[in-house]
Amino acid sequence: MSFLGCNEARDTVMKELLQLVSKYGAQEDWTFSTDNPNPHLSKHTVHVFGNNALCTMVNSQLFIHPLCPDKPMPVQGIDELTHCIMQLLSPEHLEGWCQAVLNNRSFFEKVQQQANGYVCKRYESLRDFASVIIDNMEKNVKNFGADFMNFIEKLTQ
Repeated sequence: MSFLGCNEARDTVMKELLQLVSKYGAQEDWTFSTDNPNPHLSKHTVHVFGNNALCTMVNSQLFIHPLCPDKPMPVQGIDELTHCIMQLLSPEHLEGWCQAVLNNRSFFEKVQQQANGYVCKRYESLRDFASVIIDNMEKNVKNFGADFMNFIEKLTQ
């Protein structure tokens, strides 16, 4: 891995790393969209080499390169890298990795927020669906009651 910077040294380091890990398998690029409006930062790529190697650039904190102070580099790449590692780990190693990730508070908080958003949306859908079912049940019970009363009246005539 290397830093997300703005000079040629960053690109050189990345090329060297990609060359070093290429022996572990064919390169497959996994690309993720980010919420960054900068076109150069709107996507993040993790280079995957089989189940043996990953290579990407990350910033675990805001980075301002001395040669490019007008182009601060935001926190980026950590979650994408973590996701790729979890996808590639064998089941035997996944539990240990999950424990390590859960200790990374910023990642856990982000996942928790996404999960809460998903649950809230699903809850609203389920609540709306349940409301429709209850309304239909009430109508059916009323219809059944009316039909039953008509049946009883016919029997008593």
